[in-house]
Amino acid sequence: MKLQATEVFEFIYTNYRECHGKFDKIGFVLEGSSGSSKTTSIIQFLQLYSQSNRNKKITCGRSKMTWTIPSIWTDFQNLTLSYQLNFKFNKSKYEAENNGNVFRFIGADDPQKFHGPRQDVFWFNEAIELAEPSFNQVNMRTNELWFLDFNP
Repeated sequence: MKLQATEVFEFIYTNYRECHGKFDKIGFVLEGSSGSSKTTSIIQFLQLYSQSNRNKKITCGRSKMTWTIPSIWTDFQNLTLSYQLNFKFNKSKYEAENNGNVFRFIGADDPQKFHGPRQDVFWFNEAIELAEPSFNQVNMRTNELWFLDFNP
């Protein structure tokens, strides 16, 4: 996958490689203004991650499903197409699959989505909208890696 990486992507990639295998779980909190490449960099990293891993569950969300669809779901699809990656999209379930990995796009407006399901990776976009109890639930159920990003 050939991509134009920003400093944000380089930060994620470098720190992930440095910490992977040293800790049970790795977390990133990314703060930056609109247009700072947080979303694009996380999507690029997750797509690269899916190329070198198999059978992982990756959950991506925002506070409301109606905000997830036009933002990170659409951005994910557009970047996938621009990099010509071999993802299969289920547009009725808001899922994408590649290399046995399943990306599930959710909204936090249904709190039950945070109670029960486990995932390997979790990303919450605009995390300022995520209630602490919801984060605690998802953190307990995330095996490997999580991302929170927000605008100040």
